[in-house]
Amino acid sequence: MSLEVQIKPELWTAIEQSYSSGNYTHAIQDAMSVVTDVLRDKSGLNGDGDTLVGQALGFSAHKPPRIKINKLQTVTERDMQKGLMLVLQGMYALVRNPRSHEKLDDSKDTADTIILFIDYLLGFLGLSQQSFTVQGFLDRVADPHFVPDVEYVQGLLDTVPTRKWGDTLIALYRNNNWKQADNFELVIGQLLSRLTEAEIDDFLTVVSEDLQKVDNVGSATLVIKILPDYLWPQIERMPRLRIEKMLIDELDTAWYDPETKRTNSPGSTWINRIAEHYLRKDQLRAAIIRKLGMEDFNHHNFVAQYFMRRGTLPRVFEDHQQIALCIVAIRSCVRSGNKFVKDQLVEYIRLSSPSEWDKAFAENLSDLTDPDNPEMFLPDGTPFLGRFVPRSSPAEEETEEEIPF
Repeated sequence: MSLEVQIKPELWTAIEQSYSSGNYTHAIQDAMSVVTDVLRDKSGLNGDGDTLVGQALGFSAHKPPRIKINKLQTVTERDMQKGLMLVLQGMYALVRNPRSHEKLDDSKDTADTIILFIDYLLGFLGLSQQSFTVQGFLDRVADPHFVPDVEYVQGLLDTVPTRKWGDTLIALYRNNNWKQADNFELVIGQLLSRLTEAEIDDFLTVVSEDLQKVDNVGSATLVIKILPDYLWPQIERMPRLRIEKMLIDELDTAWYDPETKRTNSPGSTWINRIAEHYLRKDQLRAAIIRKLGMEDFNHHNFVAQYFMRRGTLPRVFEDHQQIALCIVAIRSCVRSGNKFVKDQLVEYIRLSSPSEWDKAFAENLSDLTDPDNPEMFLPDGTPFLGRFVPRSSPAEEETEEEIPF
């Protein structure tokens, strides 16, 4: 009977090339590599040899083994656990290590005997109660009782074998959705901190390829949500240009209604996450200025809510000329009577650190400032506003005129 039909398919796949070519020593080494991989995957450890076996199957400080081959409730069950540990430690000492350190030439009969015994031992590990699977990990991230804090996430990540980090990261990225996006964002962020630069580059290559093909803003912004913003500049240039242009196109028609707290463009709200990293920041500046120049107040409100309120504007308008252009545009919105923009401006100044923006706003809105009864004082004591008069949006007035009576 051939060896192939006597052992597990996974084990045969691992040894087939060496065994079929007559390199029986290498086939034995391949079979022992399967043992190592199974121990690592099921224990979450990244050790090797005697140490790996002891940590995975042994009892430590009255704690149960990471890999349990049975319920460990009887003397016999505990003896079997200990016996498997001792046998596997012996397999590394007697079988694996000599073939790693010396040049041996095993016969087919020797290989068959050893590989059949390894297959027997793998049967115990295959029946173990603990094992790592990527899908099982994804299920734990999507668990409705997931605990959204770093301690819990680090505990989950400790169950992932080191060599599975890259595969797990890509699986997390591909399986996320808006319903559990916060969970995935937290886990991905913590997992990225464990990876090497090369592993991160491999992951971002996958992300870049996907962004070059996505055909809707929702898919693109979900990637932006779960990806730490500091990694955006490491996305390949062409996909970045494509997604940034897609978001600007959305921004052109985006509005925000303060009364209902609704926007027609959830996608473009994510621009502020990557705004400072825009490749064509001049196009983003132009889009913002266009919005601030529209008659409909709700276009101004979108900028106020998602760019001014979140402190994004100073990261987009950077030099004196750009800042002056933005301040003039906001001044026009305030002078037109847009109360929401005025309120967000006041709140922004109150919460931000003193800057040239404060002084420039005070100078540009001096005609709406009551020195004796200002709405607020700037950090340097300069009075600000106090004569603002709220008005309705011209778009609302046009709508009212169209209503027949």
